[in-house]
Amino acid sequence: MRRCPNPGCSFAVRHGFAAEVNDSVERCPSCDTPVTAPEPEAAPRSAVSGALLGRLAVFASLLVALLGFARLPIPGYQALAQLGLDTSFAALGLAPALVWLIGATVLIELGALLIRPARALRSSVAGRARLRGLAILLALAGLGVQAYLLHRGLARAPIMLEPPGLLRIVLTMAASLPVLLAVAAANDRWGLGHGVSLVVGGLVLHRLLTGPTLAADPSAALLLLALVVGLAIWLAMPSRATASGRKSSDGRPSELGLGLTIPSCGLIPALLVALIPMVRARLQTPADPGLALVHGAGLGPLSVGPSSLLSPIVELSVIVTLALAFAWLFTRPSLLVDRWRQAFPAAQLSALEREANGLFRRTALRSALLLTVLQLLVHQQLPGYGLAILAALLVDFASELRARSRDGELVAVELPSDLVGAEALAAALRIEQRPALIQGSHHRALYHGLGPWLPLRVLVGEADRGRAEQLVGAARQPLA
Repeated sequence: MRRCPNPGCSFAVRHGFAAEVNDSVERCPSCDTPVTAPEPEAAPRSAVSGALLGRLAVFASLLVALLGFARLPIPGYQALAQLGLDTSFAALGLAPALVWLIGATVLIELGALLIRPARALRSSVAGRARLRGLAILLALAGLGVQAYLLHRGLARAPIMLEPPGLLRIVLTMAASLPVLLAVAAANDRWGLGHGVSLVVGGLVLHRLLTGPTLAADPSAALLLLALVVGLAIWLAMPSRATASGRKSSDGRPSELGLGLTIPSCGLIPALLVALIPMVRARLQTPADPGLALVHGAGLGPLSVGPSSLLSPIVELSVIVTLALAFAWLFTRPSLLVDRWRQAFPAAQLSALEREANGLFRRTALRSALLLTVLQLLVHQQLPGYGLAILAALLVDFASELRARSRDGELVAVELPSDLVGAEALAAALRIEQRPALIQGSHHRALYHGLGPWLPLRVLVGEADRGRAEQLVGAARQPLA
């Protein structure tokens, strides 16, 4: 059998794999490209290689070390314990460092988007690296400001013990950011999964293990585990434009095999709704902003709770409305078509537009339904959004483990694109019979446009690195 080598072949775009013809056929009947003989199949690989076992060991070691380090109390902070504050490394160092890194990256990204001369930095891997460097510097500055405010708040607080010095607080908070970055870099180099995802997952898991849900009822662990597994199954199924096998009115297939990771709106709608009471509470108690920052050092989605300003029905209505709005912002049909045309330049425009319209509608509805379920869990005093993060990380971990056990050692090629563009590029590589996986795609889908702190990478075989870099360079930039 011979195979069509054209990645833009209409058959390949429609079915997700190259067209195969008899040895007597010289040209592809779908795109008229000369066909080639298939490469000989490689010998089957061992399901679990030594290199993969080593990566698993490094991943587990880093996760256990991070969880253990997060629980340790920081010496010299007895004054904060007297005020009823958590004095662990997670509360005073790791969590603030992660929150500032995320916030600083988002601010730098928005600045680069608004400032015209800086927009070019978003269009290349080198430019993205410079933006991340600026975000790290801004995060360190933010941690320094928070340390100063905490020191000033402790000096005014009615406590018997002498508060820690300013230098101690600054070093505690500022040193936590390099620790997180070092753990992430070590996992990227020798471990399994996205390094930043490992850090986020470790702190989310620490928060769940020490949070009020398990403290009040340890038997709730089974319920939380069941919810994580259920959410993982939900997130693992990408949205498709039509039901499998459905035909359009003219009898032609209306599904090209492309899909989108949900939620297409991210968790941003719930975060925005949760910010309303949080900001109001901070404005009502402005005397000690440093202490307020420590009280509110939660990890974003884990701090999302029922709004005290909105009724449950109004709150759900606002979240669903925002979910549809952000789904349009991040995955509107025109954006999908633009990204797909970069990956499949020979595909028919009408087919891509038909696919994009159906895919956007189904993905937006599934995403709004997912956020509704998560918010209902929150109203039942369950950490719905923290469980969604763990579920996304579990799906990403399982996907990469399966890919590495099937395709052997893979290398990471960084992408300067958004999630939609990254998934289109990976699909183009798979159509060419090249193994390709977007690392951390389900975790990134929880943030979409506000997630550049979680760099996108495509995992490919060493022999396919050049082709992946060629596709990245050929894509029109910048991508939103």
